[in-house]
Amino acid sequence: MDFIPEALNKKPEVLLIYTQRMIRGRTFEMIENLGILTLAAQLNANGFEAKAYTGITTDAVKTIKNMKDRLFAVCFCLRGMLPS
Repeated sequence: MDFIPEALNKKPEVLLIYTQRMIRGRTFEMIENLGILTLAAQLNANGFEAKAYTGITTDAVKTIKNMKDRLFAVCFCLRGMLPS
């Protein structure tokens, strides 16, 4: 069908994003999120092409821009590093 975007003619590609905001004066620690990696594995097992991204928010935007023509869905989880 001509009107169906190319992204839907193959496995739907899903990007799962777990981001952290950098706040001045706070140390930044990269965290691998086991939950988001497990969800990506489950989606892959059920017919999706899922990828997981963990990192800072500004890099997540760049990643989405690079993949935007292929993406079926983007799911976000933001971890704010708020002062205690």
